[in-house]
Amino acid sequence: MFQLLLHPIADLRPLLPDQAVARLMRPLWPTPTARRDFVRSSGAVKPRLQGGADEWAGEDNFADASLALRLPNQLRHQAVGEAQAASTIGHVFRRFYCSGIVGRYEVGFRVTRHSSAPLSPTETAQWLAATTTLPVRLRRQAHPQPLLKAGGDLAQQFLNASTDRKAASQPQAWWVAAGEPALLVEYRAEDGLSPLPHARVVSSARVGAQVLHHAWLEIEGQRLSTWLLRRDDPAIQADELRKLRIHLVRLHCERECLRLVLEAAMQQRLGQTVPQADELDDYLDQSLPLVTRPVSHGVEQSQLIEVARSAWNTALPGQSASFSALGLKVANKVARYIRRSEAAAPVITQIIGTQMNTHIQLGNVTVAGDFNLVTAQNIQNSFNKAAGAEVQEPLKEALKDLTTKVAELAKQLPPEKAEAVSKDLATLTAEAVSKEPRKPWYDLSATGLLDAAKTVAEMAAPVTTAVKAVLALLV
Repeated sequence: MFQLLLHPIADLRPLLPDQAVARLMRPLWPTPTARRDFVRSSGAVKPRLQGGADEWAGEDNFADASLALRLPNQLRHQAVGEAQAASTIGHVFRRFYCSGIVGRYEVGFRVTRHSSAPLSPTETAQWLAATTTLPVRLRRQAHPQPLLKAGGDLAQQFLNASTDRKAASQPQAWWVAAGEPALLVEYRAEDGLSPLPHARVVSSARVGAQVLHHAWLEIEGQRLSTWLLRRDDPAIQADELRKLRIHLVRLHCERECLRLVLEAAMQQRLGQTVPQADELDDYLDQSLPLVTRPVSHGVEQSQLIEVARSAWNTALPGQSASFSALGLKVANKVARYIRRSEAAAPVITQIIGTQMNTHIQLGNVTVAGDFNLVTAQNIQNSFNKAAGAEVQEPLKEALKDLTTKVAELAKQLPPEKAEAVSKDLATLTAEAVSKEPRKPWYDLSATGLLDAAKTVAEMAAPVTTAVKAVLALLV
């Protein structure tokens, strides 16, 4: 099977005055000259053997990154993972792609499992944690680090490699930044992988794959957007799968780089002069449609966006404040986009060593516990439904607060009771945001929540207060 781990790299220098950043003129992304250009301390620019993608700029050529990122010696002879998950890694490539502001480092490799025994969802997650935390070392680094966490150092290495060394001023670290990594795994049924805990499926008929799952993992403190793409039917055209892979990679990079640009703008590092504001506005005009339109470049991506959406309200501090610092025209675009994205409540499987846990990101609150699939989905869907509902703001906020309180309650209950509580929450939320809430239904659900809260002394008062706050707004 094949794994591709990518680190998004946002190069903000095109949004800054050229004379201030002293950026080297070559390679000129997204149209470098293959076999002539090179990235210092990394490698030569080469053409992609199968060509690029008509829909995406910057996919025709890449810079070899073998010098930038070093892997363990004799890696093919070392086992990765334990017991049934023990595997061998081979055919490794390291590449850097760039389309201007949006770039990425890719590490791709073939993985062969030693056992044919199927892996459970938990074992699959543990196996991915082992393959993505390979020790790597960057050029001139003395000590290795997990591959999953190399993004920040790769960004700074690229900044230094692409800056004129004769420039009077030193480059500033924020000019080039790394986003959250992503992992794409392409496998067959015979490889024995299972959908990850709390994974969501994408309708395969609409995206050119037989089975496509997405899940959020958190490995050693690093969040990882993870796609598992299964291909068993030889009738599926290889070029369609390739197109899907490129689209998934670019969609993630575009979204992460957009987040990093917005962070810099909200910190008043970008868009502070008229020329910079115009450059930023042009970038948003190009970027926002890419990550919001239902169909992009022939791929129906509405489900891709839905299942992979990030928790923007934690990534962008002060998102509830006005966006006046960005300028009115830019601010309106940003505000609309972030408010649409705030409805996301990702369920994240956390892996620390051999221990696994579940996090649910509910706005600015993270609730960690041993939630089963049904409980986690009910809590997640309740929060998303409340956040995205067309109801008065006080009711919306009361429902979101109730969801966080019920999540805290559920993690302290036995699995079957936690599941029942989550169902009561789902019913109450659905009735509360409906056009004509049915009092007998939401009263019954509210009673179930109150009764469950009484069994956990420390949660009785918070849950009772939250339930009463919602009921008061439904009268």
